[in-house]
Amino acid sequence: MPKGVLSEMKIERLKRQEHEKTRSLYQEVFEEDTKEFVDYYYQNKAAENEIFAAKEKEVICGMAHLNPYQLVIDGREEHGAYLVAVATKKEFRHRKVMTSLLKQIFQFLYEKKYMFLYLMPAAEAIYTPFDFRFFYSQREQILERKRIKRSDRTDLKVTEVKEHDFGILCDTLNEILEKKYRLFTKRTPKYLEDLKQELKAMKGRMMAVFDGTKCIGSFQIILEEEPIIFEPLFRENYTEQIDEILADSMEKELGKETEQVKIVAFSENIEGEKEKKKPWMMGRIIHLERWIATLKSKNKKEILIEIKDSWIPKNEGCYEIMIESDGGRLRRIEKKENLSSVSIADLPQLFKEESPFSEAFLNEWV
Repeated sequence: MPKGVLSEMKIERLKRQEHEKTRSLYQEVFEEDTKEFVDYYYQNKAAENEIFAAKEKEVICGMAHLNPYQLVIDGREEHGAYLVAVATKKEFRHRKVMTSLLKQIFQFLYEKKYMFLYLMPAAEAIYTPFDFRFFYSQREQILERKRIKRSDRTDLKVTEVKEHDFGILCDTLNEILEKKYRLFTKRTPKYLEDLKQELKAMKGRMMAVFDGTKCIGSFQIILEEEPIIFEPLFRENYTEQIDEILADSMEKELGKETEQVKIVAFSENIEGEKEKKKPWMMGRIIHLERWIATLKSKNKKEILIEIKDSWIPKNEGCYEIMIESDGGRLRRIEKKENLSSVSIADLPQLFKEESPFSEAFLNEWV
């Protein structure tokens, strides 16, 4: 068979009862994932997601998963699609399997009017040809115990999250996130249950912090490779005590001999060193009109522009885009001379100040 051609390849959206058939490919390609993690993924995520498979003579030669998340954009809930587990069997690579899968996924999501598709890339270069661009970076910092200033407060209680904590913790985290970000993943009891199982597979735990009976925040401890404290989120009145809370937990979990630990995906300033931003999520506009509707500007803005999209032709065209404080709108116009042309991939950067992409908090792994 000539390289670059799959004569009998077909793309299928698998039925839920067929999802388990992709497990062997997952294990083959993502061999770094432990059995515990793969078990968690197929019991929790693959049980409810969408899986598109490339088949040749009923052999699954490639796949891509769409994991569902409930997003909040400017206080409004939206369905989100998170692209993961994009994989091709070794002997079928370089034959445009991934291209065929993504074209089908773009069409599927456009018809369902999803605003955008996002992913955590194994390599940026894989996805830039499909008009994905980085839009969110995680903040990382090293927390050193010796730099922590101690307070007189001893009444804050740190405890591992239990199922009966899910309700109050969801309320707390969503309230914190909505004050800080335009775009984030909504915390629900199902989200926390999945997270709890995911952390267990990574030898980690989720911790909640209480002031009396009031939940004031949470953080995650991951011990799989190097120790990490992940997503420390606290109410505004308690941000000055974050360092002390995390340092005490570090000592309890890792021992007094541990002098420093990496803090990842934090929003408040932490007393530490070597802060950096790690590019984390890439995004790709799917439904242009719906994405434009999320743009907001205090001062009315109007632009005439030609938009190019070689993967989703329905997005292409010449438009008048109007952005106001209540959102953005667009209407098609006739092609004019000297009209600026821009790729769909560059729109988030063009409208960086107006887009919720610039104020996002998305740290999911799968």
